[in-house]
Amino acid sequence: ETFSALVGVDRDYVMRGREFLNFVHADSREPLNERIRALEASCKTLPPLEIKLIRSTDKSAIDVEASFIRAESDIEEEIQVVLQDIRDRREAEARDRFERLSKREHQIMRMVVSGETSKVIAIHLGISPKTVENHRVRIMKKMDSPSLAELIRKARFARIL
Repeated sequence: ETFSALVGVDRDYVMRGREFLNFVHADSREPLNERIRALEASCKTLPPLEIKLIRSTDKSAIDVEASFIRAESDIEEEIQVVLQDIRDRREAEARDRFERLSKREHQIMRMVVSGETSKVIAIHLGISPKTVENHRVRIMKKMDSPSLAELIRKARFARIL
């Protein structure tokens, strides 16, 4: 998939000099800039960096892996960025993590990501709110989600939302 197709613009739009950073999610700009500065400061090859791009059509985030290549031209030295769409990998990882949850954790996770509170979940399942909270903590850890927003994102990847 080409960059223009990935971010949802026609090829001529990209080729008319639009800045690459205009398509980089705000959360990914500083790590990307740090990586580019590190590459400019050394001749070493650096490992790929996972960043998010923004689709111009619907403003959704796209997970990509960015690799950096130093390229020399007759005029100046440049850094080329090679992007790989990793959405399929993200989906597979999220599905795998979800499948490792217990049946009860599946129930609770579905309710959590649909917006139910621990108290409502406890009443619905006939368990204590403290038990629900304990399950939530384990779910967050097993899903490798530091926040509810990330858990919801992974639930979308796993196609359970």
